[in-house]
Amino acid sequence: DAFNKGDFKAATSNFDSQMLAVVDARKLAEVQKSIAGQFGKFEARGTPQSVMYQGMAVVSTPMRYEKGDLAAMVACDKDGKVAGFRVHPVAPADSN
Repeated sequence: DAFNKGDFKAATSNFDSQMLAVVDARKLAEVQKSIAGQFGKFEARGTPQSVMYQGMAVVSTPMRYEKGDLAAMVACDKDGKVAGFRVHPVAPADSN
């Protein structure tokens, strides 16, 4: 929610120290600006799905934008801190 609202300080507040060293609030703002430039306005979020991977909870959330769909993946460590964050395009569903 904080990412989509542009509240990057809140969005990074639960990042672990290694994650913050790579992606701080300023860098996260650049990521959102790039996404908006390529995919347009955020429209809706889908149902998150989670799995456990190497001791971390990994949540993938579909996000619909004007010009395409993305998935946001967040990995949380055993202390609940964000240890990984990735946004990537999702291929359109085959309509055949």
